[in-house]
Amino acid sequence: MCDLRTTGDKRSARKRLKQATAAMFDVCRVRRTVRHLLVAYTVQSSCSASIDHVAWTLATRLHAQLELRSGRDIDVVFVNISNLDDQKLLSDRAVEWSSQLEGLAGAAVLDWGDIRNESIRRAANRAYL
Repeated sequence: MCDLRTTGDKRSARKRLKQATAAMFDVCRVRRTVRHLLVAYTVQSSCSASIDHVAWTLATRLHAQLELRSGRDIDVVFVNISNLDDQKLLSDRAVEWSSQLEGLAGAAVLDWGDIRNESIRRAANRAYL
């Protein structure tokens, strides 16, 4: 979970999300059992569109880098949970997704509304294609 609401401005929020992504890359390279990476973040509504665009760039880059450098397919999905209203449902969606085969989602950026009524895999598949 990356809380970007307190960063102050778009530039700081982008920088913090990039730093978090770099740390996740390091973890995924070492942990060979990782098949899915779910990055949940919150952001001020005024920065949402800008940060969602940055998240898309980071998701696709991280997906490609992990595939090239670790030799395996890891699905990377960023989810903007700024409007989250059901923590348990988010947890259930993440657990469900973790039990599925990798390579079904690729890289995607979703909003809480995208996965509220359907699985992460389906929503990510739609966003990826």
